[in-house]
Amino acid sequence: MLSLLGHLNYACKVIIPGRSFVSYLLTLAHSVKELYHHVTITKGCRDDMAMWFKFLSQWNGKSFFISDNVINASDFHLFTDASSTIGYGGYFRKRWFQGSWPDDFIRPDEESFSMAYLELYPIVISAILWGHEWSTKRILFHCDNMSSVYIINKGRSK
Repeated sequence: MLSLLGHLNYACKVIIPGRSFVSYLLTLAHSVKELYHHVTITKGCRDDMAMWFKFLSQWNGKSFFISDNVINASDFHLFTDASSTIGYGGYFRKRWFQGSWPDDFIRPDEESFSMAYLELYPIVISAILWGHEWSTKRILFHCDNMSSVYIINKGRSK
């Protein structure tokens, strides 16, 4: 398992989105106390390895490198925010959107209420609206929720 992870980690230097598909395997590898202990391969693990196998067997030799063209960073700032009671919104390159939470979407009286989830919601909406403009570019997300920032930077969450 560790040998496989070493190879996949190396591949992630070129295949940047692949980091999300290595995290589950890393968690699984760390689930045992000693290196000689056996690891149970779960369905999630098999799914991640199948994705890697399919990608690597069909790879056309092109990489997911970020574009070589230097773009003014101020052109690629995304601003989003969410409120637990009012709604959410986003702003990108002189365009914006806003929305109200549906009545059944949030229940502030529940203990399981997650502000990180609410803050990620407008980021996902932004990707749906403007993601086609972001291909091979670096986007600076402005978000005021540290949990959401951590999730975006790591490329994964629980």
